[in-house]
Amino acid sequence: MTAKTKVGYIGLGNIGKPSALRLIGDTFNAHVYDVYAPAVEELVAAGAVGCASVAELARACSHIGICVRDDAQVEALLKGEDGIFTHAAKGTLIAIHSTVTQAGLLRWAQEAAALGLKLIDAPITGGADRAAAGTLCYMVGCSAEDLALCSPVFKTSAEKIVHA
Repeated sequence: MTAKTKVGYIGLGNIGKPSALRLIGDTFNAHVYDVYAPAVEELVAAGAVGCASVAELARACSHIGICVRDDAQVEALLKGEDGIFTHAAKGTLIAIHSTVTQAGLLRWAQEAAALGLKLIDAPITGGADRAAAGTLCYMVGCSAEDLALCSPVFKTSAEKIVHA
């Protein structure tokens, strides 16, 4: 029996929660974090591992999806004493699902690369209903190699993955 890949998901709102729920199963060991504890508790009841901090999630997972509101929230998750950049292992893939600026994304990707991390642009469209149904569309900006790494995770909630 092979160990399940540990996948982290941060941001358990309208799209994040149903997307994270779809990670729970035989292939992935889903680790979740949100500032709203009841959302984490709901996923834990469904079989996910709840994390008490971003740092705990970052230390555990080789793939981390971020689905929060904006640049400021992404920046706060990536940086600082408890941030992903401080605690993730080299080679960790960080997928930004949030609506962010190109300038922010390019800066974070460069900073991640300097730390031995992979940060990719992976916005999603389809809304909460399509997230629950597993029929989202991911538009992924990254290398072909990174696309191969993240596609199995994205396929849990995607009907279509566009390599952009």
